[in-house]
Amino acid sequence: MQPTIKDIANKANVSIATVSRVLNQKGGYSQETYRHVQHVIEETGFSSNSLARAFRTGQTRTVGLLVPDICNEFFARIARQISLWFLERNYVTLICASDESQKIEGGYLRELQNRSVDGLLYIQGRKQGVKTAFEKNVPIVYIDRYSEESGPCVVSDNTSGGKIAAEALLHRGRSQPLLIRDVCETSAVKGRCTGFLETMFKNNVTVLVHSVASPISSAGYQCMKEVLQKKEEFDSVFCTNDPLAMGVSQALLSAGRRIPQDVTVIGFDGNASIRQAFPFVLTIRQDTTQLVNIACSTLLRMMEGKSIAWASKIVPVQLVDYGKEGDNERNYSD
Repeated sequence: MQPTIKDIANKANVSIATVSRVLNQKGGYSQETYRHVQHVIEETGFSSNSLARAFRTGQTRTVGLLVPDICNEFFARIARQISLWFLERNYVTLICASDESQKIEGGYLRELQNRSVDGLLYIQGRKQGVKTAFEKNVPIVYIDRYSEESGPCVVSDNTSGGKIAAEALLHRGRSQPLLIRDVCETSAVKGRCTGFLETMFKNNVTVLVHSVASPISSAGYQCMKEVLQKKEEFDSVFCTNDPLAMGVSQALLSAGRRIPQDVTVIGFDGNASIRQAFPFVLTIRQDTTQLVNIACSTLLRMMEGKSIAWASKIVPVQLVDYGKEGDNERNYSD
């Protein structure tokens, strides 16, 4: 038989009101009491009735997370960290992947509203979609992408990341760079391109820009194959994310080009996959832990009815050279 709150209170030797406050994170108890009650809850296998609690408190203790591509390691890493962050605070995260589709995104937003989520973490940056689907006053925090009309947003310093990538190539004596970018005009992509192009322009370096329809490795591979077929002159490549850099690198190696001896390649994100498959490729690492901690704590504060005194938070990025950890002079085209 399923234990009740009264059973938990009797076994923990506390009042029913104390158990209720612990379950609903209302405070008014010591950390020792909280740990004791939680231990009894876990020991008895108690599960509160979320529907009844929602009627009683006006909260479902669920948050929505909208991501453009759950298969992308960067977004998957963020989704995992967010779900664990809220799970520790007794919230369930509903993860929705829009596949960069306005139609799919709109459908998910309507469903999240129908399920009465307490808040939304939004990795897309299409404000109109939110306005259309979220007629109720649901707190929203933007991550990674934003628009001029966005509410509180937490983003990486993408412009500085593009500048760092350009400076890394200049420091290595590279003067014929390619920029391979996602055609999608998100704030993140635009910032990376702006930082890179402006820095190269200040140093009198001409950049050849190629756009791809999708920010995936196969698109990077195909783009580099076409560049090689046209026999364009270049000695370095900056890609606006790691999957593109991985595809570019595979095409270069298949054509007998050595990395980094012949061509320096730089990606963006700091994904584990690029470290494992292509440790000789540089990358601009984003601090997902800091992004998630700021975004989640901000959303929780908003859901509690507290005010936010800032419009945006910018998280620093850094250049990572995984090749320094091993033999960076190896002929990887063998």
